[in-house]
Amino acid sequence: MEILNLTQMREKKWPVVEPIISGGLLLPRARLLIAGKYKAKKSFLTIQASLEMAAGRPFLGTFEVRHPVSVLYVNAEISEHSFVVERVLPMSEQYPEADGRFHEAFTNYRLKLSEKDWPTWVEAIQIAKAQVLVVDPLAEVAMGDENSKTDAQRAGDFLNSLITETGVSVILIHHESKDLFYEGRRVDRGWDAVRGSSYWPGWLDSGIRITRVPDKGIYHLAFLTRHTKEPDPLELMWDEQTKLFMPAKEQGMSLELLRREFDSDVILEQDLVTAVSIHGLVHPMTVKRAINGLVARGEVEREAWIKDKRKHILRKTGSWGSLRLETPASTSRRPENTPS
Repeated sequence: MEILNLTQMREKKWPVVEPIISGGLLLPRARLLIAGKYKAKKSFLTIQASLEMAAGRPFLGTFEVRHPVSVLYVNAEISEHSFVVERVLPMSEQYPEADGRFHEAFTNYRLKLSEKDWPTWVEAIQIAKAQVLVVDPLAEVAMGDENSKTDAQRAGDFLNSLITETGVSVILIHHESKDLFYEGRRVDRGWDAVRGSSYWPGWLDSGIRITRVPDKGIYHLAFLTRHTKEPDPLELMWDEQTKLFMPAKEQGMSLELLRREFDSDVILEQDLVTAVSIHGLVHPMTVKRAINGLVARGEVEREAWIKDKRKHILRKTGSWGSLRLETPASTSRRPENTPS
């Protein structure tokens, strides 16, 4: 253990610590707890956060990710096929930059936060060269009684040791207990609703609670941060097709920017979405809705790409609007098999 007096503290060359996710949500070697009730889409939110960190894109289009990081997502809840095919692959279509930096590991429901499995955890982190480790969910990897503070602390100490040994940041998904009602009204217990032990709200460096508001069809995010002012709550919409969240009050996007990036008669839709979202700092779903508007107005036609039927190309029609800007060519690319 290193002991420093004030003089030594002043003389020591302290590293500059850049956040992984801004707003105090995730620092290097830090602990983020994502909590919510059953079916609150905690995993979808966390997969999206992981893809955005791996791509170096803003989390929810709101919180800056300074640079891409390698993420290891340990899925301990559902089958590997369901996790990859039904969730990760559809969501990853919006984040091609994440290729090579998003890694998944399926535990077969056997991997635990135990001394016996310690070498497996360390090896997986090293193979993925992970800077962020996601554990989904706590209930499937913890040992003992989740209502016991002693057992909860044992799990927390294990994760703390992984941080010390490997240098990762940890994102932990945990369930909340069932609602409590008083005189017919639901009582929001805040972070006390986290299931099991009161240990976890004290363990985290930052936290995100996700709750669904059924009558409004939206999801509510509340934040807890130890070292900074807490970000304002967010209201989110969830898109069934892309499996992605975006702020209900999304950032506006200039239609001129979309037209400028659509600099050829035919373009791969994903290339256009990526270029506009990066250059305009807007969420990919915002761009897709704008494209859908052009399709609905007949300015653009969408068709399956012959090289990959899961992707689409966009083709301008004779109704292409008069607002097109004459600018230098952008970074958007033309599908190789489409005509000029």
